[in-house]
Parts: sequence; C-alpha cells; structure tokens
Amino acid sequence: MLKLRLALSIGLFAVAVCPPRCSAQEGKKAASKIDKFVTVCGAKIHYVEAGRGTPLILIHGLADDVEIWDSVIPPLAAKFRVIAFDQIGFGHSDKPLLNYRVSTFVDFLDGFLEELKIDRASLVGNSLGGWIAAAFALAHPERVDRLVLCDAAGYRALAKAMEPRTLDALKLASRDDIRYLGPLTFHNKQFYEGAAVDDAFRQRVIAGDSYSQPGPRFTHSWRRRSGQQTARNQSTDTYPVGPR
Repeated sequence: MLKLRLALSIGLFAVAVCPPRCSAQEGKKAASKIDKFVTVCGAKIHYVEAGRGTPLILIHGLADDVEIWDSVIPPLAAKFRVIAFDQIGFGHSDKPLLNYRVSTFVDFLDGFLEELKIDRASLVGNSLGGWIAAAFALAHPERVDRLVLCDAAGYRALAKAMEPRTLDALKLASRDDIRYLGPLTFHNKQFYEGAAVDDAFRQRVIAGDSYSQPGPRFTHSWRRRSGQQTARNQSTDTYPVGPR
C-alpha cells in the first residue's frame, strides 16, 4: 500500500537498515563541512555547516542524524549556507528525558535559529523532519523563506491509514519490528532479511536515542488526534502543532 510507504516508515526504516556507511552513501562525505555545537534551552545541539549565501536548514527524520544529508550537502553548499543539525534527542545532540512532541522540536528549531542569528531561512524536512518543518512554518511563517517536504509525516490520511501494528513497529524496538516494516519499505529483500536485520537492530541500540522516539503516548495521541482533532481542522493536511 502506497500510504504505508509514505512518511515515517520510509525515512525511519531506510536509515535503520542503510546506515551512513552503506554503499548508497559511502564516499560522499562533505569535505568542506564543519562540525559545531550550540546551546539551546540549556541543551547542547550538534550541527554541521558548509557553504555561503542564503541559509538552508536541513531537518532529519526519525532515527536519523546529520549524516543522512552527507550526499546532498556538497551540491547544495555551492549555492547556499547549508546547516544540518542533530535534533534534540538524536545523534550527537543532548538527549534529555522529555515528553517529546512535535512542538518540542519546533521550540528547539526556533531556539537553534535564534542562537545562530538567523532571522529567515529555507527549510528542508524529511519524514518527521518534514512534519516539524511544516509545523514551524505554521507557527513562524515570517521566518520561513521556502519550505521543502520530503516524504513528510503529519498528514491526516497517513494517520488514518496506519494500523496499530505498523505504528508500533516504527519504534524499531525489536528485530520483529524490522522484519515487519521491511516488505512495506523495500523491494530488495537484502535490506530486511538475514544479517541485515541484526545489523539494523544493532544500529538502533548504538544510537541510544530510542527513548526520544515516539512511544506509546505519542502513538496513542497520534491515533486520537487523527480521529478527533483533524475533524476540526479540515483546511490543512498537516497538524497545526506549533508551540503550546
């Protein structure tokens, strides 16, 4: 089903089974990018920067980090000031024990731009990052130049189409979750059979950010909102989840 391949399942599972060292990304590191850290709301946020010009912010998805953008940073940096950051709870950024919601990430994106003295920028969001980018644009339209959504999450149709088993599997909390999502995401079985399953699960454990992923409260809230809150917001396909 096409809807099951949209948004979260594609971005999340693809990264889990195809980590930065896989052949699709190998050898495409951006030599000119610079690793930096900035403090936002008391938490340390890691980011990389390359190029000059108009700010272009890359926002990764669930279970990702800045390395997911390595293959596209070089060409983009030829025309823009490209900034990719590890969202709070991911990668090399701090992972505080918070009740993570989309509005949490929107607040940290806002604080991140403030710390970098960026008043206006273009946003590129993938999967969960697309949901966050859209939510930020709704909350701060004056600060967004252009908005690019890549397999973005947060769509009403997707929330309704997702079965509970699929939503639970998105947490990638076990090898069974990986096996379940595999056929829904990839045509090539090498990404979800045999040693690939063990390797994908190992990457999830090493990342150490599972508790910042959507858990039971997130998925329950998502299902509840898809049946109630969206009925009151028929004018948009993305949830109006700006800072509360």
